[in-house]
Amino acid sequence: MDITLRGLTSGRAYIMQAWANSSDSTRSDNTRWFTDGVAEATAISNGQHSALAVNRPNTLGGTGEFFIATFTAAGATQAFDAACSNAARLTAIQVRDVTGYWSGQTSGEWSSAAPNFMGGMGFSDSQITSGDFAAFTDLGLMAGQETYSGGGGNSNRTVVLSRDISIQSAGVSIGTVRFENDADTYTFTNTSGTTGITGGSAVVLNGTGRVEFNAANRYSGGTTVNSGTLVVNNTTGSGTGTGTVTIGAAGRLEGVGTLAGATTVSGIHAPGNSPGIQTFTNGVEYTSTSIFEWELTSNTTVDRGTSWDGVDLTTAGSLTVNPAATFKLILGPSVDFSDNFWNTMQTWDVFSATSGATIGSVFQTFEVTGGLNYSPTLGSFSMNSGGTLIWNASSVVPEPTSALAGLLLMAGAFRRRR
Repeated sequence: MDITLRGLTSGRAYIMQAWANSSDSTRSDNTRWFTDGVAEATAISNGQHSALAVNRPNTLGGTGEFFIATFTAAGATQAFDAACSNAARLTAIQVRDVTGYWSGQTSGEWSSAAPNFMGGMGFSDSQITSGDFAAFTDLGLMAGQETYSGGGGNSNRTVVLSRDISIQSAGVSIGTVRFENDADTYTFTNTSGTTGITGGSAVVLNGTGRVEFNAANRYSGGTTVNSGTLVVNNTTGSGTGTGTVTIGAAGRLEGVGTLAGATTVSGIHAPGNSPGIQTFTNGVEYTSTSIFEWELTSNTTVDRGTSWDGVDLTTAGSLTVNPAATFKLILGPSVDFSDNFWNTMQTWDVFSATSGATIGSVFQTFEVTGGLNYSPTLGSFSMNSGGTLIWNASSVVPEPTSALAGLLLMAGAFRRRR
Protein backbone atom coordinates (compact mmCIF):
# COMPACT_ATOMS: atom_id res chain seq x y z
CA MET A 1 0.00 0.00 0.00
CA ASP A 2 1.35 3.44 -0.97
CA ILE A 3 0.97 6.30 1.49
CA THR A 4 1.70 9.89 0.47
CA LEU A 5 2.18 12.69 2.98
CA ARG A 6 1.48 16.22 1.76
CA GLY A 7 1.92 19.67 3.20
CA LEU A 8 5.41 18.97 4.58
CA THR A 9 8.20 21.52 4.78
CA SER A 10 11.45 20.40 3.23
CA GLY A 11 14.16 19.89 5.83
CA ARG A 12 11.81 19.87 8.82
CA ALA A 13 11.81 16.93 11.24
CA TYR A 14 8.65 14.84 11.53
CA ILE A 15 7.59 11.80 13.49
CA MET A 16 5.05 9.41 12.05
CA GLN A 17 2.99 7.24 14.40
CA ALA A 18 0.65 4.52 13.11
CA TRP A 19 -1.89 2.16 14.64
CA ALA A 20 -2.84 -1.22 13.18
CA ASN A 21 -4.65 -4.44 14.01
CA SER A 22 -2.20 -7.27 13.51
CA SER A 23 -2.92 -10.99 13.19
CA ASP A 24 0.27 -11.71 15.10
CA SER A 25 -0.19 -10.90 18.81
CA THR A 26 3.04 -12.49 19.96
CA ARG A 27 5.75 -10.69 17.99
CA SER A 28 8.01 -8.43 20.01
CA ASP A 29 10.80 -7.82 17.53
CA ASN A 30 11.15 -5.00 15.03
CA THR A 31 8.98 -5.66 11.98
CA ARG A 32 9.42 -3.42 8.97
CA TRP A 33 6.29 -1.51 8.10
CA PHE A 34 7.17 1.67 6.30
CA THR A 35 10.09 2.08 3.97
CA ASP A 36 11.26 4.93 1.77
CA GLY A 37 14.14 3.02 0.26
CA VAL A 38 16.22 2.38 3.38
CA ALA A 39 16.33 -1.39 3.35
CA GLU A 40 16.03 -3.40 6.56
CA ALA A 41 16.32 -0.39 8.84
CA THR A 42 15.24 -1.48 12.30
CA ALA A 43 16.72 0.97 14.79
CA ILE A 44 14.19 3.66 15.60
CA SER A 45 16.47 6.23 17.15
CA ASN A 46 18.85 7.44 14.45
CA GLY A 47 16.47 10.15 13.30
CA GLN A 48 16.73 9.63 9.55
CA HIS A 49 15.11 6.37 8.43
CA SER A 50 11.47 5.40 8.40
CA ALA A 51 11.35 1.84 9.70
CA LEU A 52 8.25 1.06 11.76
CA ALA A 53 8.57 -1.19 14.80
CA VAL A 54 5.84 -3.29 16.39
CA ASN A 55 5.43 -2.76 20.11
CA ARG A 56 5.90 -5.50 22.61
CA PRO A 57 2.59 -6.99 23.83
CA ASN A 58 0.59 -4.80 26.20
CA THR A 59 3.05 -1.89 26.17
CA LEU A 60 2.56 1.65 24.93
CA GLY A 61 -1.02 1.05 23.89
CA GLY A 62 -1.13 -2.66 23.15
CA THR A 63 0.19 -5.15 20.63
CA GLY A 64 -1.64 -3.57 17.75
CA GLU A 65 0.14 -0.22 17.89
CA PHE A 66 3.02 0.45 15.54
CA PHE A 67 5.22 3.51 15.42
CA ILE A 68 7.98 4.99 13.27
CA ALA A 69 11.11 6.97 13.99
CA THR A 70 11.55 10.56 12.94
CA PHE A 71 12.35 11.43 9.34
CA THR A 72 13.49 14.58 7.61
CA ALA A 73 11.18 15.74 4.83
CA ALA A 74 12.85 15.78 1.43
CA GLY A 75 10.13 18.02 0.00
CA ALA A 76 6.54 19.18 0.39
CA THR A 77 5.35 15.70 -0.58
CA GLN A 78 6.87 12.41 0.48
CA ALA A 79 5.70 8.88 -0.36
CA PHE A 80 6.09 5.70 1.69
CA ASP A 81 5.32 2.06 0.96
CA ALA A 82 3.47 0.11 3.64
CA ALA A 83 4.18 -3.61 3.97
CA CYS A 84 4.03 -6.18 6.73
CA SER A 85 5.15 -9.78 7.13
CA ASN A 86 1.78 -10.62 8.74
CA ALA A 87 -1.81 -9.79 7.92
CA ALA A 88 -2.77 -6.44 9.42
CA ARG A 89 -5.16 -3.55 9.05
CA LEU A 90 -3.80 -0.04 9.24
CA THR A 91 -6.27 2.03 11.26
CA ALA A 92 -4.67 5.45 11.76
CA ILE A 93 -1.58 7.53 11.03
CA GLN A 94 -0.44 10.62 12.87
CA VAL A 95 2.33 12.90 11.64
CA ARG A 96 3.81 15.69 13.74
CA ASP A 97 6.44 18.33 13.18
CA VAL A 98 8.96 17.67 15.97
CA THR A 99 11.26 20.58 15.21
CA GLY A 100 11.98 22.59 18.34
CA TYR A 101 11.65 26.33 17.68
CA TRP A 102 13.73 28.85 19.57
CA SER A 103 11.56 31.13 21.67
CA GLY A 104 14.09 32.76 23.95
CA GLN A 105 11.26 33.10 26.43
CA THR A 106 13.44 33.17 29.52
CA SER A 107 16.98 34.02 28.39
CA GLY A 108 19.56 33.75 25.66
CA GLU A 109 20.94 30.52 27.11
CA TRP A 110 20.93 27.38 24.98
CA SER A 111 21.34 24.38 27.27
CA SER A 112 19.50 21.32 28.52
CA ALA A 113 18.27 23.33 31.50
CA ALA A 114 16.96 26.57 30.01
CA PRO A 115 13.34 26.49 28.73
CA ASN A 116 13.91 28.53 25.60
CA PHE A 117 12.37 26.33 22.92
CA MET A 118 8.85 25.52 21.80
CA GLY A 119 8.01 22.01 20.59
CA GLY A 120 10.59 19.32 20.16
CA MET A 121 10.40 15.54 20.27
CA GLY A 122 8.14 15.61 23.32
CA PHE A 123 5.79 18.10 21.60
CA SER A 124 5.95 20.35 24.64
CA ASP A 125 9.68 20.39 25.32
CA SER A 126 11.30 23.67 26.21
CA GLN A 127 14.74 22.05 26.32
CA ILE A 128 16.13 20.61 23.11
CA THR A 129 17.78 17.27 23.78
CA SER A 130 20.01 14.89 21.87
CA GLY A 131 18.45 13.79 18.59
CA ASP A 132 15.98 16.67 18.41
CA PHE A 133 15.80 19.16 15.56
CA ALA A 134 16.15 22.86 16.38
CA ALA A 135 14.99 25.79 14.25
CA PHE A 136 15.65 29.51 14.62
CA THR A 137 13.18 31.84 12.92
CA ASP A 138 11.92 35.42 13.15
CA LEU A 139 9.10 34.31 15.46
CA GLY A 140 11.04 33.81 18.67
CA LEU A 141 10.77 36.35 21.46
CA MET A 142 13.87 36.91 23.53
CA ALA A 143 13.06 38.39 26.91
CA GLY A 144 13.91 42.07 27.16
CA GLN A 145 15.17 42.39 23.59
CA GLU A 146 12.09 42.92 21.45
CA THR A 147 8.84 44.81 21.70
CA TYR A 148 5.60 44.41 19.81
CA SER A 149 2.69 46.79 19.32
CA GLY A 150 -0.97 46.27 18.63
CA GLY A 151 -2.79 42.96 18.40
CA GLY A 152 -1.73 39.88 16.51
CA GLY A 153 1.43 39.08 18.40
CA ASN A 154 4.53 38.74 16.28
CA SER A 155 2.81 39.98 13.12
CA ASN A 156 3.12 43.54 14.48
CA ARG A 157 6.84 43.58 15.14
CA THR A 158 8.10 47.12 15.61
CA VAL A 159 11.64 46.51 16.88
CA VAL A 160 14.00 43.85 15.59
CA LEU A 161 17.25 43.33 17.46
CA SER A 162 20.03 40.81 17.19
CA ARG A 163 19.58 37.69 19.27
CA ASP A 164 22.68 36.79 21.24
CA ILE A 165 22.65 33.13 22.19
CA SER A 166 25.18 31.58 24.57
CA ILE A 167 25.77 27.84 24.32
CA GLN A 168 26.54 26.58 27.81
CA SER A 169 29.69 24.69 28.80
CA ALA A 170 28.19 21.23 28.36
CA GLY A 171 27.50 21.97 24.70
CA VAL A 172 24.47 20.87 22.69
CA SER A 173 24.28 17.78 20.49
CA ILE A 174 21.13 17.51 18.40
CA GLY A 175 19.92 16.27 15.02
CA THR A 176 19.84 19.33 12.76
CA VAL A 177 20.10 23.04 13.48
CA ARG A 178 18.07 25.00 10.92
CA PHE A 179 18.05 28.76 10.45
CA GLU A 180 14.97 30.19 8.76
CA ASN A 181 15.44 33.78 9.91
CA ASP A 182 14.98 36.63 7.46
CA ALA A 183 14.83 39.85 9.50
CA ASP A 184 16.73 38.77 12.59
CA THR A 185 20.41 38.07 13.17
CA TYR A 186 21.44 35.18 15.42
CA THR A 187 24.83 35.49 17.11
CA PHE A 188 26.28 32.47 18.92
CA THR A 189 28.98 32.40 21.56
CA ASN A 190 30.19 29.66 23.92
CA THR A 191 30.73 29.99 27.65
CA SER A 192 33.52 27.41 27.57
CA GLY A 193 35.03 28.63 24.32
CA THR A 194 35.49 25.15 22.84
CA THR A 195 32.27 23.13 23.10
CA GLY A 196 29.44 24.77 21.17
CA ILE A 197 27.33 22.59 18.88
CA THR A 198 28.69 19.04 19.08
CA GLY A 199 28.03 15.46 17.96
CA GLY A 200 26.61 14.55 14.57
CA SER A 201 24.62 17.75 14.30
CA ALA A 202 24.26 19.46 10.93
CA VAL A 203 23.71 23.20 10.36
CA VAL A 204 21.48 24.44 7.53
CA LEU A 205 20.70 28.07 6.59
CA ASN A 206 17.52 28.63 4.58
CA GLY A 207 16.49 32.19 5.47
CA THR A 208 17.79 35.46 4.09
CA GLY A 209 19.10 36.75 7.45
CA ARG A 210 22.50 36.53 9.14
CA VAL A 211 23.92 33.86 11.44
CA GLU A 212 27.18 34.54 13.28
CA PHE A 213 29.35 31.86 14.90
CA ASN A 214 31.73 33.74 17.17
CA ALA A 215 33.26 30.69 18.86
CA ALA A 216 34.34 27.13 18.13
CA ASN A 217 31.93 24.30 17.34
CA ARG A 218 32.58 20.56 17.12
CA TYR A 219 29.63 19.20 15.16
CA SER A 220 30.44 16.79 12.30
CA GLY A 221 27.26 16.81 10.20
CA GLY A 222 28.38 19.58 7.87
CA THR A 223 27.21 23.12 7.14
CA THR A 224 24.97 24.11 4.23
CA VAL A 225 24.13 27.72 3.40
CA ASN A 226 21.29 27.52 0.90
CA SER A 227 20.53 31.21 1.39
CA GLY A 228 21.36 33.97 3.84
CA THR A 229 24.72 34.91 5.31
CA LEU A 230 26.97 32.83 7.55
CA VAL A 231 29.61 34.83 9.43
CA VAL A 232 32.42 32.71 10.91
CA ASN A 233 34.39 34.71 13.50
CA ASN A 234 35.79 32.08 15.88
CA THR A 235 39.28 32.59 17.32
CA THR A 236 39.97 28.97 18.34
CA GLY A 237 39.15 25.64 16.73
CA SER A 238 36.68 25.64 13.85
CA GLY A 239 33.57 27.76 13.70
CA THR A 240 31.86 25.22 11.45
CA GLY A 241 32.88 21.99 13.18
CA THR A 242 34.66 19.23 11.28
CA GLY A 243 32.21 18.52 8.43
CA THR A 244 32.12 19.88 4.92
CA VAL A 245 30.88 23.41 4.22
CA THR A 246 28.69 24.18 1.20
CA ILE A 247 27.80 27.75 0.22
CA GLY A 248 24.93 27.57 -2.27
CA ALA A 249 24.33 29.95 -5.15
CA ALA A 250 22.10 32.15 -2.95
CA GLY A 251 24.38 31.90 0.09
CA ARG A 252 27.12 34.15 1.43
CA LEU A 253 30.16 33.48 3.64
CA GLU A 254 31.94 36.18 5.65
CA GLY A 255 34.19 36.53 8.69
CA VAL A 256 37.70 36.18 10.05
CA GLY A 257 37.39 32.72 11.60
CA THR A 258 38.57 29.25 10.64
CA LEU A 259 36.69 26.56 8.70
CA ALA A 260 38.06 23.03 9.18
CA GLY A 261 35.92 21.17 6.65
CA ALA A 262 36.47 21.09 2.90
CA THR A 263 34.56 24.11 1.58
CA THR A 264 32.73 24.59 -1.71
CA VAL A 265 31.50 28.05 -2.69
CA SER A 266 28.85 28.52 -5.37
CA GLY A 267 27.58 31.83 -3.97
CA ILE A 268 29.48 34.79 -2.56
CA HIS A 269 32.59 34.66 -0.40
CA ALA A 270 33.48 37.97 1.25
CA PRO A 271 36.33 37.20 3.68
CA GLY A 272 36.91 39.45 6.65
CA ASN A 273 34.87 42.00 8.48
CA SER A 274 35.76 44.89 6.18
CA PRO A 275 38.52 43.82 5.57
CA GLY A 276 40.06 40.73 7.19
CA ILE A 277 41.57 37.27 6.75
CA GLN A 278 39.66 33.99 6.70
CA THR A 279 41.35 30.60 7.14
CA PHE A 280 40.61 27.20 5.60
CA THR A 281 42.38 24.12 6.91
CA ASN A 282 41.04 21.66 4.33
CA GLY A 283 40.89 23.68 1.14
CA VAL A 284 38.30 25.79 -0.66
CA GLU A 285 36.76 25.40 -4.11
CA TYR A 286 35.04 28.14 -6.11
CA THR A 287 32.54 26.89 -8.69
CA SER A 288 31.49 28.60 -11.93
CA THR A 289 28.74 30.65 -10.23
CA SER A 290 30.85 31.86 -7.31
CA ILE A 291 31.89 35.44 -6.64
CA PHE A 292 34.91 36.30 -4.49
CA GLU A 293 34.48 39.81 -3.05
CA TRP A 294 37.85 41.43 -2.29
CA GLU A 295 38.00 44.76 -0.46
CA LEU A 296 40.76 47.36 -0.79
CA THR A 297 40.39 50.49 1.37
CA SER A 298 43.27 52.68 0.14
CA ASN A 299 46.14 52.99 -2.33
CA THR A 300 48.42 50.49 -0.62
CA THR A 301 49.85 46.98 -0.84
CA VAL A 302 50.71 46.69 2.87
CA ASP A 303 48.60 45.83 5.94
CA ARG A 304 47.08 42.56 4.69
CA GLY A 305 43.90 41.90 6.66
CA THR A 306 43.56 45.56 7.63
CA SER A 307 43.67 47.45 4.35
CA TRP A 308 42.71 44.53 2.13
CA ASP A 309 41.28 41.01 2.38
CA GLY A 310 43.21 37.77 2.45
CA VAL A 311 42.60 34.02 2.57
CA ASP A 312 44.96 31.61 4.34
CA LEU A 313 45.03 27.94 3.39
CA THR A 314 46.77 25.75 5.95
CA THR A 315 47.26 22.10 6.94
CA ALA A 316 45.72 20.37 3.89
CA GLY A 317 43.59 20.84 0.80
CA SER A 318 44.02 23.30 -2.01
CA LEU A 319 42.63 26.37 -3.72
CA THR A 320 40.56 25.34 -6.75
CA VAL A 321 38.91 27.93 -8.97
CA ASN A 322 36.62 27.36 -11.93
CA PRO A 323 37.63 29.58 -14.88
CA ALA A 324 34.13 31.15 -14.89
CA ALA A 325 34.31 32.19 -11.22
CA THR A 326 34.47 35.96 -10.65
CA PHE A 327 36.99 37.92 -8.60
CA LYS A 328 35.13 41.14 -7.71
CA LEU A 329 37.22 44.06 -6.46
CA ILE A 330 35.30 46.34 -4.10
CA LEU A 331 37.31 49.55 -3.82
CA GLY A 332 36.84 52.11 -1.07
CA PRO A 333 36.44 55.86 -1.62
CA SER A 334 40.12 56.42 -0.79
CA VAL A 335 41.22 54.29 -3.73
CA ASP A 336 41.95 56.88 -6.45
CA PHE A 337 43.38 55.81 -9.80
CA SER A 338 44.59 59.34 -10.52
CA ASP A 339 47.23 58.77 -7.83
CA ASN A 340 50.77 57.91 -8.99
CA PHE A 341 50.42 54.65 -7.06
CA TRP A 342 48.55 53.17 -10.02
CA ASN A 343 51.17 54.20 -12.60
CA THR A 344 53.32 51.20 -11.72
CA MET A 345 52.73 47.49 -11.23
CA GLN A 346 51.35 46.55 -7.79
CA THR A 347 50.82 43.16 -6.10
CA TRP A 348 48.72 41.78 -3.23
CA ASP A 349 49.17 38.27 -1.77
CA VAL A 350 45.45 37.52 -1.53
CA PHE A 351 45.80 33.74 -1.19
CA SER A 352 48.49 32.16 0.98
CA ALA A 353 49.11 28.39 1.20
CA THR A 354 51.28 26.91 3.97
CA SER A 355 51.80 23.72 6.00
CA GLY A 356 50.69 21.21 3.38
CA ALA A 357 48.03 23.28 1.62
CA THR A 358 48.48 24.08 -2.08
CA ILE A 359 47.22 26.47 -4.73
CA GLY A 360 45.90 24.45 -7.64
CA SER A 361 44.17 27.06 -9.79
CA VAL A 362 43.37 30.76 -9.51
CA PHE A 363 40.87 33.38 -10.67
CA GLN A 364 40.86 34.46 -14.30
CA THR A 365 37.81 36.74 -14.45
CA PHE A 366 37.88 40.15 -12.74
CA GLU A 367 35.32 42.86 -12.06
CA VAL A 368 36.01 46.30 -10.55
CA THR A 369 33.49 48.33 -8.53
CA GLY A 370 33.91 51.51 -6.46
CA GLY A 371 36.99 53.68 -6.16
CA LEU A 372 37.64 56.95 -7.98
CA ASN A 373 38.71 57.65 -11.58
CA TYR A 374 39.01 54.02 -12.62
CA SER A 375 39.08 53.17 -16.31
CA PRO A 376 40.07 49.92 -18.04
CA THR A 377 42.43 51.97 -20.20
CA LEU A 378 44.61 52.59 -17.13
CA GLY A 379 45.50 48.94 -16.70
CA SER A 380 44.14 45.53 -15.78
CA PHE A 381 44.11 43.03 -12.94
CA SER A 382 45.32 39.44 -13.11
CA MET A 383 46.42 36.70 -10.71
CA ASN A 384 49.55 34.59 -10.89
CA SER A 385 49.75 30.87 -10.13
CA GLY A 386 50.69 31.59 -6.53
CA GLY A 387 47.44 33.44 -5.73
CA THR A 388 48.92 36.93 -5.93
CA LEU A 389 46.71 39.68 -7.37
CA ILE A 390 48.57 41.90 -9.86
CA TRP A 391 47.81 45.38 -11.17
CA ASN A 392 49.27 45.74 -14.66
CA ALA A 393 49.51 49.49 -15.33
CA SER A 394 49.12 50.52 -18.99
CA SER A 395 51.46 53.49 -18.48
CA VAL A 396 54.46 51.26 -17.84
CA VAL A 397 56.57 51.26 -21.02
CA PRO A 398 59.05 48.36 -21.08
CA GLU A 399 62.68 49.22 -21.74
CA PRO A 400 63.90 48.09 -25.19
CA THR A 401 65.88 44.90 -25.46
CA SER A 402 69.56 45.11 -26.55
CA ALA A 403 68.71 43.88 -30.05
CA LEU A 404 65.99 46.48 -30.46
CA ALA A 405 68.34 49.20 -29.21
CA GLY A 406 70.88 48.21 -31.87
CA LEU A 407 68.29 48.43 -34.64
CA LEU A 408 67.28 51.89 -33.48
CA LEU A 409 70.91 53.10 -33.58
CA MET A 410 71.35 51.72 -37.10
CA ALA A 411 68.17 53.45 -38.24
CA GLY A 412 69.46 56.76 -36.88
CA ALA A 413 72.80 56.38 -38.64
CA PHE A 414 71.05 55.56 -41.94
CA ARG A 415 68.96 58.73 -41.70
CA ARG A 416 72.11 60.85 -41.11
CA ARG A 417 73.85 59.49 -44.24
CA ARG A 418 70.89 60.51 -46.37
